[in-house]
Parts: sequence; structure tokens; C-alpha cells
Amino acid sequence: MQTYSADHGVELNAADFSYKPGNISIGNDVWIGEKVTLGHGVTIGDGAVIASNSVVTKDVPTYTVVGGLPAKKIRDRFEPEVVQALQASQWWQYAPEDLTHLDVANPAIFAQQVIDQAAAGNLQPFQTQPLTAKHLAEHLQA
Repeated sequence: MQTYSADHGVELNAADFSYKPGNISIGNDVWIGEKVTLGHGVTIGDGAVIASNSVVTKDVPTYTVVGGLPAKKIRDRFEPEVVQALQASQWWQYAPEDLTHLDVANPAIFAQQVIDQAAAGNLQPFQTQPLTAKHLAEHLQA
């Protein structure tokens, strides 16, 4: 309504909803399909999958598949024990070249291998910078 008022030079007596956009937080190992809309302030947990054309209005738990308008839980990606193991492994913190020889076809075994290799000191940290709206704007201006 504020934009309409400013564009048309009119005064509107509209209710103030005190809208404050919140930051969106996206975890590790997340897949987001095409044309997905994320609501302000939502958190997407590690390992979540969001189906194409979905509108996410609420937080998405870790390793959950959601989809629709609004997005709703479709299913869990893995059994709870596997989710706990993947979360405990924090595999995304390690260099990809150190993980390629592990059994990625079996998430439970993979998680345990990461935990074992990390405990043995065989994994190098993977250093990245978070992707922010500022980075996207700079890229689009370039």
C-alpha cells in the first residue's frame, strides 16, 4: 500500500502490519528445485529437499522432503538414526577430495566413515564463505 500511495500520490488509510522481512537460513546439503519461493525468515534444515514450484512459508526440518503450495512434508529422506549420523558427521565441513573414496551410496556407512576418518585426523577442513544477498547483488551488477 505504501508503494501504491507513493506512486499515485494518494493518501490511504491502510492498516500497518509492521512487516519486517527476516533472514532466510539455508543449511548444508540442501536441494532446492526450480521456481521455489522462500518466505522471509524461514530456515531450511540440513539435507532438506524442496520440490520445484513450491512456496515455503514455514521452517523445513533437517533431511525432510517438502513440496506444494504451501510446501508441506512429503516424507523424511532417511531413518532418524541415519539423520543423526549425518548430522554428527558434519561431512560438509571437509574437503571433497577427502570424501570421494568413502561409500556415498550408503548414507549410514558414509556418515560413520566420515566420523572415523575425522577422528583419525585424515580429513582436511573445507573452507568456504557463506553466500549472501550482497554477494548475489555484486554478481548481478558485474
